[in-house]
Amino acid sequence: MASPNFSLVTKCFLVVLLGIALVVLNSGYAVAEIPPCETLLTQGPCSNFPDCNQHCLSIGWKCGGLCKAPAPGTPLACLCKI
Repeated sequence: MASPNFSLVTKCFLVVLLGIALVVLNSGYAVAEIPPCETLLTQGPCSNFPDCNQHCLSIGWKCGGLCKAPAPGTPLACLCKI
């Protein structure tokens, strides 16, 4: 029969090993889920923004923006790429 100390050391080693494995396996998934600059955030009608791209850049979105109809038959909206 193994001594109680060996069992405790083994358990601690396995917990640490599991923690390291989880960090290594999940290290790149958060970035891969949402590609940068592909999510669009509606700011309002393009008639309210003379330069939609400049508006989006000025509020901190580094990918800029564009005027696009959110759905067929709707007026153009300023969409910031985030």
